[in-house]
Amino acid sequence: MKPTLPNTLQELIEVALADAEACKADPKYVLNMSVWHTKIDDKCYVCFAGAVMAQTLKVPTRMIYYPADFDYDTEHKLEALNYVRMGTWPYAFEPKPDGFPCFKYLNQQTVKDPLVKARAVLSWLKKNNVNPTVMI
Repeated sequence: MKPTLPNTLQELIEVALADAEACKADPKYVLNMSVWHTKIDDKCYVCFAGAVMAQTLKVPTRMIYYPADFDYDTEHKLEALNYVRMGTWPYAFEPKPDGFPCFKYLNQQTVKDPLVKARAVLSWLKKNNVNPTVMI
């Protein structure tokens, strides 16, 4: 059975954070937000969504993968994680909101670690009891 990703943004972020932490702990992987899932020398470089490709979706370390290499739903969920990583998270779901307070706040920060942004988005969603369905 093919692994599937959650349909709600909170659950999807939780999976991605766990997968990113697993990649950080595994010497075969390097977190690098400039690539999706790419083998360079003897390491597999992954971004926030690429960590999900590696861990949950079980893409082998030797493979170069992009969201478009998956089915439509999975592709859009991986793209949603990229929006979260960039701090532009309202674009991750439909209908697009007029704005959430945290959207502007995250974009004004100088925080470079995308896991910090993802944790902040998840915290805001939980605090405000917002759990939208991911855009698919």
